[in-house]
Amino acid sequence: MYIFLISMFFSVLFSLQDLKNKKVSNILLWTGILVLIIFRIFFHLNYDWKSVLAAFCFGLFYFLVRLITKKKLGMADVYFGIFQGLCLDFRFYGICVLLEVLLALIIMNKKLKQGDFPFIPFMALSLNILLCFCLFGETLWK
Repeated sequence: MYIFLISMFFSVLFSLQDLKNKKVSNILLWTGILVLIIFRIFFHLNYDWKSVLAAFCFGLFYFLVRLITKKKLGMADVYFGIFQGLCLDFRFYGICVLLEVLLALIIMNKKLKQGDFPFIPFMALSLNILLCFCLFGETLWK
């Protein structure tokens, strides 16, 4: 539950900053990442360094996308990928990316032709949809 609350808090901050400035403060991003690492280590006892490494690999995935797309994805998106990786179990990484792309294509269809747009709000929305599913999904299926 605390991961969901931390995710919601920082996602709103990151999204508002990205929508307003098309830029997110690195200090704010790394604060969110460090808060998640601390909470994961101290309150989630079966969370280990492999999971943290997997989260940084998820950020590396976004960095590779950034390189492939010739820097159309910002570094803030890469850092938010690490943030997402810390929030989610690694089994949900692929679903998260698919959901982000689908949301961006559906909502921003007309703006895609005009150029760049803030991507963190879509990343945050997909992250929190998946967290809701993980958090409340088990009680729905029982």
